[in-house]
Amino acid sequence: MKERFLRPFRKVKKIIKNVFNFYVEGFRSMTLGKTLWLIILIKLFIMFCILRPFFFPRYLNEEKLGETKEEHVAGELIDRGIKEKDNILLIDTNKK
Repeated sequence: MKERFLRPFRKVKKIIKNVFNFYVEGFRSMTLGKTLWLIILIKLFIMFCILRPFFFPRYLNEEKLGETKEEHVAGELIDRGIKEKDNILLIDTNKK
């Protein structure tokens, strides 16, 4: 009974192992691909670890006087919904 229950899990384990070995062998036989993957990883590191703090500062972690995170996000959404030159309100804020 136990052997019958475990048989599908062994098949799944074997399939996962075969897929993993397929990708490992394919990566080993690459020549140009390794260089391209290295370039991709370097670019991702630069984008997320070096440039992200400069272009996407964490405004929500800063404490502002009398404003919670929810109030700050709501205010930003409302401010961005208003057109600057026409002063047309795109979001109806009077509904509650």
